[in-house]
Amino acid sequence: MKSLLLFTSLFFTTILFAQESSNYFLVIDNDSIPISINEGIVYDVSKKKQLNIQLIQPNFLTYNTDSFSFKHDKAFGTSNTKVDEGVYQHMVISPLGSGFILQEFQDMNPEGMEKIFLNEITKESLNYGYEKTEERVEITLTDGKVIQGLEYKMTYKNEVEIYTVYTIGKKDEGLIIITMLLDDEESNVSLISKFLETLIIN
Repeated sequence: MKSLLLFTSLFFTTILFAQESSNYFLVIDNDSIPISINEGIVYDVSKKKQLNIQLIQPNFLTYNTDSFSFKHDKAFGTSNTKVDEGVYQHMVISPLGSGFILQEFQDMNPEGMEKIFLNEITKESLNYGYEKTEERVEITLTDGKVIQGLEYKMTYKNEVEIYTVYTIGKKDEGLIIITMLLDDEESNVSLISKFLETLIIN
């Protein structure tokens, strides 16, 4: 419960995400050359020969930890935070709040806590007047692994918000996966679908 309170505090007061750095160093032999994404440079190998070099970033980036990996659009940055001892949080959130969160637990099995998390995440919307429907859901990952969760669909007038929490666990450890779709913008829908399509849990 302490971790849950820390999570909700962090989620509602600091929806931050890391911006991808625009400047990099390209190291050739012992030379460190400052370079930005998609910028071309000419490198002198000798007085008689030059190399054309460019650092290019793919449209989809891979995020890896020891526990999982996924791909995300380079337009959205990632952040990771140590929420508490043995609790680590990884987020990819759009400027308007759509996206996903993975929270790793190294000393607790979070299975069965879907409703607790969803109630905390949505309580302010419910207090505002949103109506809620809930549904058990499951997804099959690319490796065939099936993970189960709970989805809240929140509606208010013409507005729809969808929150889903999946849990995976074993003795004294586990993973909570939260997706949040706060509008039907194509970029936000594809952000979440790309994540679920490419998620691999080790």
